Amino acid sequence: MRAIVMILLSALLLTACQSKNTEEAPPQLQDNPQEDEVREGDFIFRLVSEKTKYDEYEKPVIYAELTYVGEKEEIQISHAASPFSFPIHEKNRGYTIDYVMNTPLLLTDLKRGEPYREYYGFAGGYSDKDAEAYAEFVQSIIEHGGFPRGKYTMEGDANFSIVDDSNTSEKEMNMQPQIGFDVE
Repeated sequence: MRAIVMILLSALLLTACQSKNTEEAPPQLQDNPQEDEVREGDFIFRLVSEKTKYDEYEKPVIYAELTYVGEKEEIQISHAASPFSFPIHEKNRGYTIDYVMNTPLLLTDLKRGEPYREYYGFAGGYSDKDAEAYAEFVQSIIEHGGFPRGKYTMEGDANFSIVDDSNTSEKEMNMQPQIGFDVE
């Protein structure tokens, strides 16, 4: 049974972590928040940008934190290469860059009240099927380590499962705060 649950979870994570360029309208944020927090069950997920404005191609300092606040001293979660992903939307150009990661099934222990933190690193891409302007946009981010001028929103995504006492992934969690920042 455990093997079946893990295979299904891995397949779900694989399909959820693909890169794409969409022309959909990006999510609208009010007041371009620099920090957002989502609380669900025994977890708090925070997404934070250290600045609201970055210089062109300056590497943004953004991090995600997951904190367990339940009754147990420690719990275990299962997830892909990271419990976090960071899809980005550039508002002026209408580009969406999904966050790509490997999808092994990893386990992480969370202690009550101690935030588990990871910093953002660009993990997007493009294919030969994408428009040339989009490919050039993404390539400029890859080459410079930061973003070209524009208005950006980022949806943090915490996707993990709680592992029960019998080492079975029990309850899937998906939490999505949003932040925004400008690049000038």
